[in-house]
This record gives sequence, structure tokens and C-alpha cells, in this order.
Amino acid sequence: FEGACAWWSNLHKQRVYRWMAAEVVYRRYFKHEIPHQGWFAGAYLQTGLFEMMFNAKNRKGEFGAGGFVGGYSWKLNNRFSLSTELGLGCTLIKQGRSTCNYYGPTRLAVLLTYNFFKNRKVK
Repeated sequence: FEGACAWWSNLHKQRVYRWMAAEVVYRRYFKHEIPHQGWFAGAYLQTGLFEMMFNAKNRKGEFGAGGFVGGYSWKLNNRFSLSTELGLGCTLIKQGRSTCNYYGPTRLAVLLTYNFFKNRKVK
């Protein structure tokens, strides 16, 4: 599970940027000698809200995205790992009564991940 919230504003210059998102990602690792390390592929679903204002033009709405993700993860210790990933999929953006679809790259990330569950032993 992932969550993000960004909130920047400079009202003097009429600039606002707000973004909140929640996401679920499933990963399947190809190399199983060390849990949570190596190449992986998976899928993700994301939803959120946004508001952007630049020079009195306000854009606000909601979005949903989903697609496939792939990348590589390095295990740092028993709980932490560092991952890079790229996602391809679809994003649906809704502003009032209008909607827009986007197909293509939807994720590019470098993530520091904390594992809440005990690593299982691989035989």
C-alpha cells in the first residue's frame, strides 16, 4: 500500500499545487533466493484528488489509474529495501463533467520500502 500527499502554495503569485493519492501494488519477484530482492513484475491500482492553480486558472478533479509495473529491488536489511520501477497503463482524469484518458507510462519511481511482515525462508 502506498499513499502520498503534496501541498504547495504561493498565493502571492497565485500558484497552488495539491495532490493526494492512495495506491495498491502487487509484486511478483523472479529471483527467490533472497525475499524482496531482484527483478519483479506486477500490477497496480491508484486513485486520488488534485487541484492546480497557475495565474488564476484553477484545475481540480479526481483521477484513477491502473496498469502493469516492473523493476528491480535491493534488500538493505531485514525490513528495508530500495526499489526502482516503471509502470505502463491507463489513467482516467475527471474534472467536473469532462473526462480524459491517458495511455502510456504512468509510473516512474525510486522507493524506500518497509516490510511489515516477517520474511519467509526459501527452500
